[in-house]
Amino acid sequence: SRLRDLLNLSNARKDLRLRMARVTRKAASPYSRVIGLELDKQDGVKVGMPVVASGGLVGQVRLVSDSAIEVLLVTDMRSAVDVVLQQSRTRGIAVGSGDQRTYRAHLKYVDRSESASDGEKVLTTGDAGRFPPGLVLGTVRLDPRSPRRQISVVPTVNFETLDLVYLVLGTTGLTPDGRGYIQGEK
Repeated sequence: SRLRDLLNLSNARKDLRLRMARVTRKAASPYSRVIGLELDKQDGVKVGMPVVASGGLVGQVRLVSDSAIEVLLVTDMRSAVDVVLQQSRTRGIAVGSGDQRTYRAHLKYVDRSESASDGEKVLTTGDAGRFPPGLVLGTVRLDPRSPRRQISVVPTVNFETLDLVYLVLGTTGLTPDGRGYIQGEK
């Protein structure tokens, strides 16, 4: 069923050139959120490329060598992703928590006047060109006991069972549904 979900992702995002890879290892350190990938051929894979799974954004390629591809997960404290909340359109930066017990991120640099709703989807903005727009990163979790309004992001990807991912090699010039071209591209 995970393979079917991954194939559904490729059908839903015809605007992205995707290449499947197998997760071969997960970081041994509880403070580092990194996974290793296995590919038949590593040609075309570059540092900084986004990595996605059926649930959404996994992270980005951190290292490419003859023997390994490493991916920095969105929950690693060194990770930062420009995001927008789906309903409220509140913008911020999702920064990995680095928490050794859970896979989470926190929303930072949010204007105090902006609002967020518990359960609201967190999407990539596409700003700076690092990540394609509209990839799901997770959902908002608000802590009502927090003295300051802290917005946590619970990733939609289950990192515990993650075994197959896609590397995003670039764009195709098509719309996400594949029925047309993005203006200015062919």
